[in-house]
Amino acid sequence: MKKPTTADIEHLLIEIILPFYELERDLPLPIPSNRNETDAEHSWSLALLACCLAPQIDPRLDVGKVCQYAVLHDMTERYAGDTSVFDPDDYIASKSERERKALQKIQADFKHFPWFTKMLTQYEAQQDAEAQFVKAVDKVIALVIDYLTQGSYYRDRKFTKEYFLKQMAVVRTKATVHAGALRYWDEVYEKILATPGFFYRED
Repeated sequence: MKKPTTADIEHLLIEIILPFYELERDLPLPIPSNRNETDAEHSWSLALLACCLAPQIDPRLDVGKVCQYAVLHDMTERYAGDTSVFDPDDYIASKSERERKALQKIQADFKHFPWFTKMLTQYEAQQDAEAQFVKAVDKVIALVIDYLTQGSYYRDRKFTKEYFLKQMAVVRTKATVHAGALRYWDEVYEKILATPGFFYRED
């Protein structure tokens, strides 16, 4: 197999890796600066959490594959953009098509890095337990961060409890792909609902 050139490495850095540091997610972090996280930070934190959880939640999982999927899981957003469950309905509806085109672009532009294209394609297919586990933990970590902000994200954007319940029904469906991870999602969800003043009140 032909070895990558330094030009290939530069291309990967310029086109994929470095832009990930600037791709901002719609999720403020519970840290003093209260800034939003980037896709690069999110992917690292998901990889760490998923690898910590996998051996104890489901010992059959290949932790190495879990880590690889977690690092790559949002790579299509480099070209498709981040999509939040709280985005406008028409933008959410276009998510699958935007990400399909992004995957095709990555497959074409980076075929000289076969691990990259292979693992991302496998993750997007969601056909093995490791990919499903990472997808479920992805939903867990976002909800935990929401909980740690103590509702400031929801109140600032004037999200009512009713709106939250509606949007989270969609998210929970995605988290059901792995029962072990879903248990944690449900626990955090109930803690949020039980926290007074977590949501915006119209009265």
